Order: sequence, then C-alpha cells, then structure tokens
Amino acid sequence: MKLTNITELHTADLYKKLKSLKSEKIINAVLIGFAVGIFAYSGIVTGFGLGSIIALILAYFFIKNAKNRDALEKEVVNELNSRESK
Repeated sequence: MKLTNITELHTADLYKKLKSLKSEKIINAVLIGFAVGIFAYSGIVTGFGLGSIIALILAYFFIKNAKNRDALEKEVVNELNSRESK
C-alpha cells in the first residue's frame, strides 16, 4: 500500500477516503462485537481458555486499529475544513 500525504490529495480523493473510513468504522465495530461475543460465549460455556484469550487478543487489535482509523479520520476532516475555509 502506497502511503501519501493528506495535503497532496485532491478534495474528491479526500471525500472518497472519508467515505471509506466511515464504512471501515462499521466493519470494525462488527468485528469487535463478534470477538467480544466469542469471548463471552467461550467464557460461559467452556470457561476461560484458549478460545477466550484469542478472542480478547483479536478484540485488542481491532480496537487499536479503530483508534488509528479515528485519528486518520480527524486529519482528513481537518484538511477538508481547512480547504473549505479558504
């Protein structure tokens, strides 16, 4: 994946990026919910074992990804706001 500077992108590309980030937000929320559900089910049915630990590790990575995505979304919104104010 090629990394680009946000300031180098066109406004239309920034809107596309913002739209994709919002759809990623929904997908990430579903994955976090699924991992937490696996953790809860595994904990209730079989006790806290390997399955519940793996689900917690997956949830941690999904949450970490969500925080990075939120920071990127804020940068894109700030850049769009600065372009619109000019």
